[in-house]
Amino acid sequence: MSIVKRAADYCASPAFERVFDEFADENARVFYEAVDSDDVEHKHEYKELHDEYLKLFEDRLSGFLEDEGASIKEFYEACKDVVDQKGEMAEYSWFLHRLFASMEYKLFYGLMLNEARQQLRRRK
Repeated sequence: MSIVKRAADYCASPAFERVFDEFADENARVFYEAVDSDDVEHKHEYKELHDEYLKLFEDRLSGFLEDEGASIKEFYEACKDVVDQKGEMAEYSWFLHRLFASMEYKLFYGLMLNEARQQLRRRK
């Protein structure tokens, strides 16, 4: 099984997703003010949390690759095959799109805002 397939399975696992759910739960309070605000100005703290989120993601993925005996270079080469639509790996383009999207600040901000909104609703 290719490293991309194994990484896709790992990233879709409840244990992997739980780490990021916990991150959102623990940090959503920072976004409480933004829930009902029309202010489009983003706090520097949001970017700092996004950096922490990316580091957490990178550490988890790197740890997985290490446990699997694969190098980051091998993973990138396998990802390139997916992007280039080579062979059976082309079917994993969904995983790379999800991987890239998870790194975007805009998506992160939306996820954190939704978590903050849910927490505030539960408090009422």
